[in-house]
Amino acid sequence: MSTYVLKAARRDVGRAGALRRGGFVPGIVYGGGGENVAVKMAAADVLRFFQQQGGRGILQLEIDGRPETVMVKEVQRHPVRLDVLHIDFQRVRMTEKVHASVPLRLEGEEALVKAGAVLQHALREVEVSCLPADLPSELVVDVSSLAPGASLTVADLQAPPGVEILNDPDQVAAVAVAGLAAWTSGQAPPAAGPAAHYTPLPPPTIHSCV
Repeated sequence: MSTYVLKAARRDVGRAGALRRGGFVPGIVYGGGGENVAVKMAAADVLRFFQQQGGRGILQLEIDGRPETVMVKEVQRHPVRLDVLHIDFQRVRMTEKVHASVPLRLEGEEALVKAGAVLQHALREVEVSCLPADLPSELVVDVSSLAPGASLTVADLQAPPGVEILNDPDQVAAVAVAGLAAWTSGQAPPAAGPAAHYTPLPPPTIHSCV
């Protein structure tokens, strides 16, 4: 398994804003029996890491040339621009299991559309436990055989050898919603709200008073 390498350098604690203005992303490395180390990484390198690896998995963090095997535990982002503001890294040992979030990638949605259904994602990622070397970058699930109206649960997911899925087995991961094929072909969906269920009332009966 190839391991991504991200370069970092030690930094003084504080002045995170000045670091960001200077083109760096601050972070912290902890755990694994070692000391807490405040680090900084070039923002361009961090962006590349998220583009290529999704900000997940096991990586080598080279702190002033000294490699540390770590995983991303928490990412802080700007609420509007979504820029990475800070990263928490946790040291890992290759002989000890880790808990991590792994994204789900559902394939075969086109077959559902042809069958008159639309796939609704209920779960975007799952929690797993495994050795660092066995940590998958994603779990690929084939949903092409789902019948309209059927659902896919965590119990239906196939984890790779050595990987345990920690989510509730009954948790719904995706649903093939029936009767929506016309919407995907460009036709307008039915009107929502009370107007969609309005039934005209009969004309009132007029009584004459003499």
